Amino acid sequence: MAKKENNNKAIVEFLQNLVNDNVVIDWAKAQEIADKFQTKARSIVQICTRNNIPYAKKQRVSKTGKPVARKTELVAQIAKKYNLDIDQLDGLEKASKSSLEILAEV
Repeated sequence: MAKKENNNKAIVEFLQNLVNDNVVIDWAKAQEIADKFQTKARSIVQICTRNNIPYAKKQRVSKTGKPVARKTELVAQIAKKYNLDIDQLDGLEKASKSSLEILAEV
């Protein structure tokens, strides 16, 4: 078990050096580092989180590859686009998401 702690210390030091060199640690970089230290990428992410080392999360995307957007966010975009108060569009979030996306794009 002590051997693993020493390895974690080495990983933390390596990650801090990367951050000091302005390298962004994301999932792809975590996989590279995991291969180097013979561990799992998820372990690298956990080490970043535990030691307050900045980690860039993967952005969530829908099946179509677009960023995930909530209906309430779409209604807010529509309200802003048409210079309306959000309260005037009360109940619009119950419309289908595809309809809201069309209104937001138009």
